[in-house]
Amino acid sequence: MRKSVFLIGLLVLLLSVGVVSAQEQTLTISFWGNVEAYEQGGSDNAAWEAAYNLINDWAELRGVQVEFISQPIDGIYDRIRTQLISDTLPDVVAMYPSNSFLTGNLDLLVNLTPYMSQPNPYGAFATWSEEFWYDQSVGLRDTAIPAGEVYFVGNSLASNIGQLVIFYNADVFAAAGVERPETFEELLGVCDTLKAQDIVPMFNDGTGPFFGWYALPMIEGMFAPLTDQILPAWGVEDAPFAVTSEMHAWAIQNGILSGTNEYVLETARLMNELANRCWNTDWQAPDTSVDYFLTQRTAMTHQGFWAVGMYDTPERGFEYGTFAFPLITQESSSLATLPVVRRWGGVEGGEIGNSFFIPKTTEANGKLELAIDLLQYLTARSTNDQWCDLQPMPCVPADQPITEVLTDPVEQQQLYGFYNPPMSNDTAIRGIGDPTPDGVFLRLFTTYNSGSVTLEEFGAQLQVEWERWAERAIVDNGWDTSSWPAAPAS
Repeated sequence: MRKSVFLIGLLVLLLSVGVVSAQEQTLTISFWGNVEAYEQGGSDNAAWEAAYNLINDWAELRGVQVEFISQPIDGIYDRIRTQLISDTLPDVVAMYPSNSFLTGNLDLLVNLTPYMSQPNPYGAFATWSEEFWYDQSVGLRDTAIPAGEVYFVGNSLASNIGQLVIFYNADVFAAAGVERPETFEELLGVCDTLKAQDIVPMFNDGTGPFFGWYALPMIEGMFAPLTDQILPAWGVEDAPFAVTSEMHAWAIQNGILSGTNEYVLETARLMNELANRCWNTDWQAPDTSVDYFLTQRTAMTHQGFWAVGMYDTPERGFEYGTFAFPLITQESSSLATLPVVRRWGGVEGGEIGNSFFIPKTTEANGKLELAIDLLQYLTARSTNDQWCDLQPMPCVPADQPITEVLTDPVEQQQLYGFYNPPMSNDTAIRGIGDPTPDGVFLRLFTTYNSGSVTLEEFGAQLQVEWERWAERAIVDNGWDTSSWPAAPAS
């Protein structure tokens, strides 16, 4: 009897010690953006605010203390790379994959692939991989991550959407007598009409991401013939982000991608026309303390799906709509070849909203099991549904027609650009463009736009920069150029 009592007492003691240990555990998370804004609620980033709240729910469920560390978005990739290399990252990192910090450092991350074939304890499927809306062979991948391997997981919409669109003031458009443009030439015409009525057509910020968002669809469209040479030479199928940095270096060294290439120069010329006819005149140094579109300083702006939540505010005193950056046709350039605009977006069965990875140091610190448990909780289908319900974009499975969900004419107008044209392999970007990390194409473009250099001088300077980058990249990455394919016959 005494022995039984002793064993029971010992068991109770051990269980209580276990509970105390779990309660005393702390998981530190490097989080995306300003945590204080999520804590207060009503931030303009519904995706990360929802994830923040779900992590707190998990912490309460598991009796774990969670410590969040804010990561300002400006310079975040360089900062994460430095912390990753120096082994100073927290237990879990809210971050998206990017070659800017992954190349050469992938071994410093926990490879989540083995866990994908195991059940998610919070899920309803046989394996963790089945919980995700997105195809893991495509979603949250990077050229630094081997095919078939998983290092990042996160929440996602069920929908395939185009991430970037042009928002337009529908009231201003109606008053000016213009409609949503379908082609690049029509867009320029809309800008001309608005300008004639003393309306600044379109916002751009040459110091931020807006600049690249305008360049991306134009480069993808006009560089298409170059992509069509690169992929077959490498024996690679046409797919989103198919063009790698190594392919860029090969293309530069073989004269396929060059500053004197007619498609490269034509892209810069068209961007210059867009800048002169559409953008705010202070685009190289705008007032960053105010949203030009929301305050009606401009009639249009290029933004992402997260801006739907940003613009759902009483400060917006007008109706708005969206459209994808319009297709460049031969009406604007004899070198235009694409039948449909290529754009940034999801084609993997679900559009990514959040993303997390676990540094190897977490395993060394004995926190790996806890970190894995958090990510399993966040990405279980039922939890993702909770996350999804809080997003400004509707969660529509790929096999469900969007028209069955978007029946309100106002909502149809607001979200039109995210679903038209539909995202697919034929409409997604393939990754061709300026490979340099400092964005030399855009930097030199500002000089060309100012009139300081001619288009030909722009191209000559670009060629020098690209050649220098390619030579350096070959050395830094240890690429075996002897194994590179031969250049296609000219």
